[in-house]
Amino acid sequence: MNERKSVLSEETVSMPRIDESYLKIQHESGLSIYVHPKDMSVTYAILCVNFGSMDQSFVDENGYPCLELPHGTAHFMEHKIFENEDGSDSFERFSALGADANAYTTHNRTVYLFNCTEYFDECLEELLHFVTHPCFRKESIDRERDIIAQEILMYEDNPYSRAQEALIEAMYFKHPIKNKVSGTVESIEDITAETLYECHSQFYKASEMSLVICGNADPDNVVSIVDKVMIESNPSRGKRRLKVTSFEEPITVRCERVEIQMPINRPILNLGFKLPVPLPEDASIERDLALDLICEMLFSRSTELYSTLFDGGFIAPWFSSSLADSEDYANISISTETEHCDKVIELIENYIDQKLENGFESEEFERCRRVGYAELISTFDSTEDIAEFMIEGIVKHRNIYDYITTVESLTKEYVESVFRQTFSNRQKSVVIITPTN
Repeated sequence: MNERKSVLSEETVSMPRIDESYLKIQHESGLSIYVHPKDMSVTYAILCVNFGSMDQSFVDENGYPCLELPHGTAHFMEHKIFENEDGSDSFERFSALGADANAYTTHNRTVYLFNCTEYFDECLEELLHFVTHPCFRKESIDRERDIIAQEILMYEDNPYSRAQEALIEAMYFKHPIKNKVSGTVESIEDITAETLYECHSQFYKASEMSLVICGNADPDNVVSIVDKVMIESNPSRGKRRLKVTSFEEPITVRCERVEIQMPINRPILNLGFKLPVPLPEDASIERDLALDLICEMLFSRSTELYSTLFDGGFIAPWFSSSLADSEDYANISISTETEHCDKVIELIENYIDQKLENGFESEEFERCRRVGYAELISTFDSTEDIAEFMIEGIVKHRNIYDYITTVESLTKEYVESVFRQTFSNRQKSVVIITPTN
């Protein structure tokens, strides 16, 4: 790469065994840049902002409360930032360049992305420009508030979304994960242009962003575009306010059982296990992969549990499980349709207890470990999957290649120790959506 004064440092991170590598560049604007070359027709770019729905309460450098944001602010920002000063919409600009653009908000980040087969330089400049040049007009915000309110109501009318949101609310007392990413119809009423400008000033700094590019992109061109857009438009704007993280979340669940009636044909069961929050030294790749394997060995369709539930006529074919974990929360949720909610819960609990007593079979452990390894390797067949995987690694301050070497070295004994630590004293919440009488 050519020498550039705007580049403070650069590092090549590689895994020769799978013939993959990426370049990590630290730009003088504060932006972290990751370029993963891949000879594919589609190039994928993601700009990740370290600001999500959980970022609501803040203190200043002296520890005094200084900012309280309405629920849903990060999501509202994501919706509005595509509008430009001249009244145009960046979605339309991407479309004119033949690119697909999108955005999404999670509990801990906001992501803006595009993929294209040509005009990459122009698309990247557009991405960086609209994110760093906000234009928030009152009349436009009022219109968007109505649109987001309809979106919130739509999700509330969806029984599957309603069940999952109710499950998280049932499990947590204080942790902000219990708050909806989109906020509520009431909370978004308090979001104004001033709110969004304040958030942009504080949290949309280059130093709080990561740019990931995977595909046919030249690192020198990428740096040139970042030079052009970021240095002039995104200067340092004072100290970032600190997140309030001093809440104390009990290990117990807030509510053990919730039943909601909705106009559906068959009951929906969501079962959640609130897991012990990992200590910092335990918040490792090993622990994350162990939990993934545990979910696979307990709840995948290849398990004895699924056969018992489905062959016995207790559940519909749809049966899913998901793991959500971070430094200060962890939970596993299971969803299915069933006329036998209590029997299904009993069978799941008994199956977990059986595995706690007897351990996992060596064959099932090795099969699931190989499945996990194959899924990681297959990630590198897609520029989109690579870019999203890299964002996950960046958020957790990890090298994505370490996941591959780690899953290879996982032992049954270690995974079972994590299983016992997290499930022996598990706390559960149940949400059942029942048909309206």
